[in-house]
Amino acid sequence: MTDADLKRIVSHSQTRNQQDGVTGFLYYSGGTFLQILEGEEAVVRATFARIQDDFRHTIASVLVEGPAEERLFSDWSMEVANPKKTSAIMHAFFQSDRDLDLTKLDDEKALLLLDAFSLTNKALLL
Repeated sequence: MTDADLKRIVSHSQTRNQQDGVTGFLYYSGGTFLQILEGEEAVVRATFARIQDDFRHTIASVLVEGPAEERLFSDWSMEVANPKKTSAIMHAFFQSDRDLDLTKLDDEKALLLLDAFSLTNKALLL
């Protein structure tokens, strides 16, 4: 997947998510996405259903779901991380210079990673 492909996905998502009041963040590594969707439960479920129905996805699974005290990415209808800019976080978090296999994340590590991304904000964007 190229940077241009990711930007197209995010641009489309931003438009729809703004209309629906959904916020979120997307990370891509090694053919796998890690995404957080935030908003009203019914709207988030409908958004995820659209993602599952998209022919480009082979497996879409939920690591964590439930209410949160506040949104991590409240200012973003959707953004995507630039892997070149996230390498320091990935190295510190996973103690590895290799691409992270996102399929190996459990819910706790996924939340910690997303929290780290939220703290660094726009500096990581593609």
